[in-house]
Amino acid sequence: MSNFFPRYLKILSSDKYKNSIAEIRIEGYASSLWQIAHSEQEVYLNNMKLSQGRAFSILQYLYQLPDARNFTKFLNDKLTANGMSYSHKVQTNNGVEDTMSSQRIEFKVNLNTDNQVINNLIMSKGS
Repeated sequence: MSNFFPRYLKILSSDKYKNSIAEIRIEGYASSLWQIAHSEQEVYLNNMKLSQGRAFSILQYLYQLPDARNFTKFLNDKLTANGMSYSHKVQTNNGVEDTMSSQRIEFKVNLNTDNQVINNLIMSKGS
């Protein structure tokens, strides 16, 4: 991660891409397991807290990287940490949850596609 993120950040924050990016999401996931729970709601909420903590831990780690300090404003504007509980569980070929793979972090980049479409429509009407 300490090698990946600075290179990833340098590309995303470059003049070529930075205006196209709406958000960089760190998504934390958990499996649907929870040993000491009395209801499905309790399992979900406990895993939400766990997945949010997982995403926040990664967020803290990324901010302390020496190379990330050069991009603080960009990160403050774009980077979010999101807990997803056990939504989007990873399934095996047999349809059974792969609990180890479900416990993960994902990085996602959301683009400003709505703004780009509107700008393209405005420009095409003006031609």
